[in-house]
Amino acid sequence: MSKQATPRDAERFHRSRHVFAYNERETRFFRDLLPRLKEFAKGKDPAFIFPRFPECPYACWSEEDKILVMENLKTTGYRDGMHMILDGADVDQTEMAIKWLAKFHALGYAYFQQTFTTCRNWRCMGTGVCDCGVKNLAKSDLNIFMMNFSDIP
Repeated sequence: MSKQATPRDAERFHRSRHVFAYNERETRFFRDLLPRLKEFAKGKDPAFIFPRFPECPYACWSEEDKILVMENLKTTGYRDGMHMILDGADVDQTEMAIKWLAKFHALGYAYFQQTFTTCRNWRCMGTGVCDCGVKNLAKSDLNIFMMNFSDIP
């Protein structure tokens, strides 16, 4: 019987503290950020078609529980990128992926602008340079999504 590595099995991971941060970000993304983005999009335009994400019935990140339960994508016909190496990239699939990414990034940008950049600081207005949105995000419960290139192992 072979031992499988789990997120709790820290000695099995190279640079495990980074792996834990990535796992926590993923859990917080599905538990905290994604529902807020859905609510934000619905509040702006009820007809907006939100980009599809895998269903996430349960997400918890605590000292005892580090759990993210997601739907099995293979049952929905999902295949990873390995088939594209063998079969070549499909132009229609690539176009669909780029449109999905553009829609998701535009939604995330609009959410950030309207949620975190409510600045009335006279110094920012005078200089024309404002980083209050980043500061507000850093103080929020979504600060785990602030990532610098130096965070990448």
